[in-house]
Amino acid sequence: MPRLFSFLLIATLLSCACVAAAQGQPSTHHPRPQGPNLPPKDLANALVQMARAAHIPLIAELVWPLPTIPTAEGVPLTPDKLNELVKQSPGYEWKMEGKAVHFYNKKLRQARFNFLNFKIPRFTIPPDISTLELWFPGQAEGLLQGYTAQGGATTGWGDALLEKEKLQRDTLENDTPLEVLIHVANESPTFYVAIVFPRVPPTKDAAIEMKQGVVWQWGSLNEKLRAVGVQPPQDK
Repeated sequence: MPRLFSFLLIATLLSCACVAAAQGQPSTHHPRPQGPNLPPKDLANALVQMARAAHIPLIAELVWPLPTIPTAEGVPLTPDKLNELVKQSPGYEWKMEGKAVHFYNKKLRQARFNFLNFKIPRFTIPPDISTLELWFPGQAEGLLQGYTAQGGATTGWGDALLEKEKLQRDTLENDTPLEVLIHVANESPTFYVAIVFPRVPPTKDAAIEMKQGVVWQWGSLNEKLRAVGVQPPQDK
C-alpha cells in the first residue's frame, strides 16, 4: 500500500506539472483579431464609401450578384474613379443627374417592368428624407400592381441623421420613382440610396413576385463607415 500510494502521488504531481507547463505555453490556435466591422468588398459598399468621401449624393440601381470591388474608403466619387469602377463592373454605367451620381445596371435601367420606370400620377414630397425612406419604397413597388395613391406600408425605422435633412414640400406630377429620387437628391444632396434587385425582371408577373426581395439601402453622407447591402436579396 505505501508503494502504491507513492506511485499515485508521483503520477498526480507529474500530471499537474504537465498542465502547468501547457498553460505557460502559447496556444497553437490563435483567435482571429476582433477588428472593426469593415464593409464587404462589393459594388454597393464601394459606391457608398466613395459618395461619402466626396460628399456627393448617390442613386445606385444594382442587380444581384454584386461585382466584387476592393474597399474604397476615402476614394472620391470623381469621373475618373467612376470610369474605373465601370471597368470593374461589366454591364454598368453612370451619369450625373444635376448634383447626384446615378450608377446603374444598363439592362435593369432598360427593363420594361422595372418599377423605377413607372409613372406616379401625383407625389407630394415629404418633410424630410427619413420620412421618404419609410414610405417611398412601398409606394414605388406598388406601381407594379397599379397602386398609385400615396401612403401605404412603411419599410422600417426612421433614421436620425436623415430626419435632419429637411425637404421643401412640393408636388410632382407624372414623374417616375427614379425622377423623384433625382429631384430630392438635388434639393437635399446629403444622402445616398442603393437599390438592389434580385435579377432583371423579364415579365410583369415576375416583377410582382420579386418586388419584396428588392433591397433598399438608405443613408446619410455624414454617417460613419458602415456596411450596406450585406445580405443578398430574396428572390421570391
